[in-house]
Amino acid sequence: MIKALMSVALLLAAAVVAPVLGQESDVPSTIAAAFAQKYPKADDVAWEELDDSFIASFLNGDYYCDAHFDKAGNWMETSTIIDEADLPKAVAASVKGKYPNLDYFTSIVQSDRPEGLLYYLGFEKGYDYITLTVDNKGMILDEQVESFDGND
Repeated sequence: MIKALMSVALLLAAAVVAPVLGQESDVPSTIAAAFAQKYPKADDVAWEELDDSFIASFLNGDYYCDAHFDKAGNWMETSTIIDEADLPKAVAASVKGKYPNLDYFTSIVQSDRPEGLLYYLGFEKGYDYITLTVDNKGMILDEQVESFDGND
């Protein structure tokens, strides 16, 4: 009985792990090659296929990244979760100038695109969650405010 249960458990584990292990084989070689050329030192790479693109989630040094490639293998964007200390001074100064009482960011994402770098900065202010889009020179391009009543 124990052997039968162990066999079933192993089969279930194999069914769960096999698709994850085989993900990279489903990535077209042009996309895999473009990724390897752009991020030769990437670790712990996992792929996800969307309708019109592939996303590689990976570690690049100490940072967690998502790189987006179109179906032809063209790199479109890499999003990286970064620390506040890694923000360009112009970005930090611009945001702190607009929000002088800001204590900390709840999220900081650097978006590297062919047209340049953008930063998405999230933080709370009272009962609002604010997300700013800022270019690398510190210009605030967009501000989204989501209000909540404190009961969420």
